[in-house]
Order: sequence, then structure tokens, then C-alpha cells
Amino acid sequence: PQIDTSSWKVETIEEHIEEVRSMYLQWAGVE
Repeated sequence: PQIDTSSWKVETIEEHIEEVRSMYLQWAGVE
């Protein structure tokens, strides 16, 4: 799925990375 990064900010990038990582792991069936 496409990930919308238009609202990402440098201050919150860590949170976004964590979100994307967990979405990917769910998609991949790891978690």
C-alpha cells in the first residue's frame, strides 16, 4: 500500500518510521 508522507515532519520522523515498520511487519506476517 502507498504510504502518505506529505504530513511528515523532521521532529516526528521517528514515530513515522515506527508506524511504517509495524505496518510492514503486519503485512509481511511477521507479527
